[in-house]
Amino acid sequence: MVQVFPYPISTDQDTKMNTYKKGSDFEKMAQTFLNNIFEELGFTVLEIRKQRAGTQNGFDIQIKFTDGKNNTRNFFFECKNYDTKLNFNEVLSKVHQLAATQYNVDAFFFISPKKTYPILTTP
Repeated sequence: MVQVFPYPISTDQDTKMNTYKKGSDFEKMAQTFLNNIFEELGFTVLEIRKQRAGTQNGFDIQIKFTDGKNNTRNFFFECKNYDTKLNFNEVLSKVHQLAATQYNVDAFFFISPKKTYPILTTP
């Protein structure tokens, strides 16, 4: 007996590629959104860049801008387009990865269109 499937059967490789593309597309949208928001708020965006895939510095997007007092600020964003709850250890690992770099970090944010995160603050 031969079964015919109306849709292609996805392989693990297909699933990985779709997940990667979904994440990459979300990061591109977030980058555009953040640039627009910062400019609309009156900040001068000096640089906005998306991290290269596979780089483990704990963030996806960096925005360098000048604030209202003409100070240069660096904000970092980690984008997660997960359908499931994010493991808190993964959040902390991103914080540690960024802290281990030479970047001057003024703020670090997680962006998720589907799930909420607990608020983390440092004294």
